[in-house]
Amino acid sequence: MGRPAPRIQAAALACAMLLTAAGLGAAELYARHIGNYLLWTWELQRGNSFEYDKLKVWNRRFFEEHRQFFRGWRYPLEFFDASSPYPRYLFKPNLRMAMRGGRFAPPLQGEPVFWSSNSWRFRGREFPIEKLSGTIRIVCLGASTTEGSQADDQTYPHYLQELLHAMFPGQRIEVINAGHHGHTAKDLLAIFEQWVIPLHPDVVIWYEAVNDPYPFDFVKGLDCHLGWPFGDCWLRSYPGWYQWLSHHSAMFVQFATAAGWNRRPLMPIPHTFDDTPPKTSEIRYREAVTTIGRETLSHGSKFVLTSLVTLARDNVDASDPRLQPWYPLTSRELDRMYGYFNRTTRDIATRLGVPYIDLANEFPKDPRYFPFDTVHFSPEGNYALARLIADGLKKQVLPGLVKRPVLQQEKQMAVPRRPGGVGH
Repeated sequence: MGRPAPRIQAAALACAMLLTAAGLGAAELYARHIGNYLLWTWELQRGNSFEYDKLKVWNRRFFEEHRQFFRGWRYPLEFFDASSPYPRYLFKPNLRMAMRGGRFAPPLQGEPVFWSSNSWRFRGREFPIEKLSGTIRIVCLGASTTEGSQADDQTYPHYLQELLHAMFPGQRIEVINAGHHGHTAKDLLAIFEQWVIPLHPDVVIWYEAVNDPYPFDFVKGLDCHLGWPFGDCWLRSYPGWYQWLSHHSAMFVQFATAAGWNRRPLMPIPHTFDDTPPKTSEIRYREAVTTIGRETLSHGSKFVLTSLVTLARDNVDASDPRLQPWYPLTSRELDRMYGYFNRTTRDIATRLGVPYIDLANEFPKDPRYFPFDTVHFSPEGNYALARLIADGLKKQVLPGLVKRPVLQQEKQMAVPRRPGGVGH
């Protein structure tokens, strides 16, 4: 039997090449899908939708003014109407979601609930809208570090309620988690005015300065992205072919990450860090937080401000994945940026004459508390944060609100067990 004709050989080779190209194309599309990239762009572009967007109803005004933000959106959009673009979103009410393979899904029978919302659209357990007589109601206002990145019973507001119950047995204390990830101070001002004031809280706690700092207020002249989660200046330390593939192939990005290729020492990028005032983002933050404080006080409630805790105050190596999106900012420069906002928060507290809990100065310096990045906590970190806030409330706020004296033997009662056996 003779050799195949040249035309047949060419056709077979062409088919093989087409099948290979189709297979690689399908693999690339799948990698883009699971990597949260837009599917049909030549250069890789991150999509703005995340798994948590399944839980949201969006402000129609914000959507109309920022349609580009929703390009390539993965999930059906639901809307509410508002007179301004703030808040950008609210949670859907009465959700019960399990976490399965990194995805939210309705829980199967017997499966634990990971994330839930109540009828008031806040995260966590249900509570009576009308405050019960004798209850001290505390609302924790903030973004993702308040909402929490773990299960319902591993957030700092959850631990705070347990700790306060142990500190003041017999006193009804209710802690409400009003955290909404990604929200800025302007979003939280709208949440406060529309959803917190009607609850008549006795205490409002502010823990947030993550989403408001704009890094290019502090660093000028960089022609790459800076900040979580899309910062890519660190790629300048890699060969040209690596940079090109990282900007065009999600499949390569996944392979390089799995192989640990993205952890090489990074070369310095000349830049100037300037944290002298004024900063536009800080001015917006100051205005919003001051307004929240004044309105809280005008309704007869206590307002408590806190400093932001960050791992960046330690000398974390620039190639650490937790710091990498911020490169070329050093750990110390990132600490200075957050410190700038912490000073603003302290100044607001002084001007309003309200308590200020300096968490950043007291929080334990343990990298185990920051498994994801430089600001989001592990359950042990959330417990340590709640413990410091509980101690601050006990000293500065609650003695004037507790309805009966605390007996000496009650003061010595054991507090709830720390998650994972980690101390504070």
